[in-house]
Amino acid sequence: MSRWWSSLIDVVTNQLIVEDESAVNEQVPDLKTVVEQARRDWIMAKTYFDNVTEPDLIDHAIYCIEAAEKKYMYLLKQARSQGLVMNFGDLEKQVLKEAPHLHQSL
Repeated sequence: MSRWWSSLIDVVTNQLIVEDESAVNEQVPDLKTVVEQARRDWIMAKTYFDNVTEPDLIDHAIYCIEAAEKKYMYLLKQARSQGLVMNFGDLEKQVLKEAPHLHQSL
C-alpha cells in the first residue's frame, strides 16, 4: 500500500513541477499591450451600451462602461507615470476594421 501512495505522490509532484515551469515560461504582457486591451474593452463596452435593447440590460451596460473606463484610466496613468507614450491612431483603425459598426460610437 505504501508503494501506491509513493507512486501517487510522485505523479502529483511531477504534475506540479510541469505546471510551475509552464507558468514561468509564459510571458507577462507589457504595459502598452495591457493599456491597448483596456482601451479595446472600453470601446466594446460603449458599443454594447449603444446597441443594448433590453431595458433590463441597460444598467449592466452602464456598469460595463464605468468598469472598463476606470480600468483604462488607471492603466493609462500608470503608463504615463512610466514615461510610456501611447499612440492610439493605429489601434482605433484596427478596432474599426475588426468591427465596422463601432464607427458610430467613437
